[in-house]
Amino acid sequence: SEGFPDNGIEGATSGKATVPVYRGEVQFIKLEDWRKELKVLVDECSTPEKTIYICGAEGSQTPDVAQAWQKIEQVYGKGTTEQYRGKSTEYVYNRLANDLRVKNLLTSKKEGQDLNSIVVEAGEVFPGSTDAAELLKGYGQMKSRTKSQKKKWAQDFRKQINSYVYRMGNGDQPQTWPLIRKVQLKGPWSVLSTGAVLVDLPGVRDSNAARAKVAESYLQNCNQIAIVAPIKRAVDDGTAKELLGEQFKRRLLMDGNYGNVFFICTQTDDIEATETMRDHADVAQEVDGRWEKIRELAAGISDFETQLSALLQQEEDLEGQVEEMEQQLDDLKQAKRKGKGFNDDNNDDLLANNLNAVIEENKSAFAKAKDDLSSWREEHSPTMEKIQSKCDRLQKKLKALCSTVRNEYSKQCLQADFKSGLKELYRKDDDDDGSGNDEGQSALPGDFNMEVFCISANDYLKLMKIKPSRDGGPSTFANACDTQIPQLRAFVHETTAQFCKSSVKTLVENTSDL
Repeated sequence: SEGFPDNGIEGATSGKATVPVYRGEVQFIKLEDWRKELKVLVDECSTPEKTIYICGAEGSQTPDVAQAWQKIEQVYGKGTTEQYRGKSTEYVYNRLANDLRVKNLLTSKKEGQDLNSIVVEAGEVFPGSTDAAELLKGYGQMKSRTKSQKKKWAQDFRKQINSYVYRMGNGDQPQTWPLIRKVQLKGPWSVLSTGAVLVDLPGVRDSNAARAKVAESYLQNCNQIAIVAPIKRAVDDGTAKELLGEQFKRRLLMDGNYGNVFFICTQTDDIEATETMRDHADVAQEVDGRWEKIRELAAGISDFETQLSALLQQEEDLEGQVEEMEQQLDDLKQAKRKGKGFNDDNNDDLLANNLNAVIEENKSAFAKAKDDLSSWREEHSPTMEKIQSKCDRLQKKLKALCSTVRNEYSKQCLQADFKSGLKELYRKDDDDDGSGNDEGQSALPGDFNMEVFCISANDYLKLMKIKPSRDGGPSTFANACDTQIPQLRAFVHETTAQFCKSSVKTLVENTSDL
């Protein structure tokens, strides 16, 4: 029978056996490796006399000490290192190295396995069934019942996996994530439906040597490399030019694989229209009528804001009158309390009576001021809400247009910087050869451009109603395609299909003579 594709769930040989819809395996580092790292961390927190610093991480002038202190507290809980202040380094290390919780977590329960791992699963389905096929459709094409069931399974799966890979509670209790080696997740995600495997790696220049080594190992065997960064940081000077490091880019050039790198700019819904209009008017004008539309929207918003500002000023004036009346009334009441010691002569009686009259008069004025404010709000609140609603709609359209402009600008910059970085390598190699010419640059096609996708996962999830309604609506985009998530997914599908086709062709050629 037809089983789940490799991207989703491991197939089952029996037609009657079910397989999990979502499966995750959390693999931990070796106990001996953690103890080696722990030794370094404890030593870093120690004085030359081999005792733990009395002042703690806050009093240390060395960032390495603060980082070591922090990691120990992440693994063993906040306050762990503080309770050992002044204790001997050897004593503290032995106590932490033999912590029962960490030992259990990092000790394999299966014979013959060096690494301990924990498996979490959610949902089950029969391979080759209608339900299995339905789960592999795009979210928009699924039946309502399947969407509901998949969402429930996904939430259950995420809740289970989060307890290992994310911070627990407020972060004060012992955490699991610093001890994880890797996490493998399998499920019916449409982006993987053509057989792609996505690997989330730390940067190759990560400060943690072990993480950087893992990244380098994976990079040598992957077919495509996606560089991911928030769009506000992505176009910083030299970002794309310095991607991956010179040595790795040189290897890509030598192998002809420089086209296997693409860039993903995230958080494109986070935009200030005013900044984009100020900084990228030239890019906006590259499309006929777009700059004029942007200015038209901005002018409409400005008109609405002027109307709102006038109404808000009226409301503020009325509120000021209410506050002023209330203050006067409080002052009069306080004066009356202070005047309780009046003598019984006629003048004092007259003064008291006058004060009471003034208080009553101010009470009436205060009540009228409050009534005036309430009546004004009752009359004008619907108008203000209507104006604000119209303003919000225009702002959303403006933000979407400005985001498109910034996406284009970012794409141009990243492509130009990446190509410039490759050309610099060619020139450097030519200089090293002593040739001093530009012939080497001809190896880079003139029409070559790195693929760049500018995405908004947040707005996409809201538009597709995957995120709960309590998170609010999308902040910038009204169309899922504008988030570029569908385009990125299509690129992954197309790229994977090409590699699959190439692999099949190679297999056929290698076996044709057998």
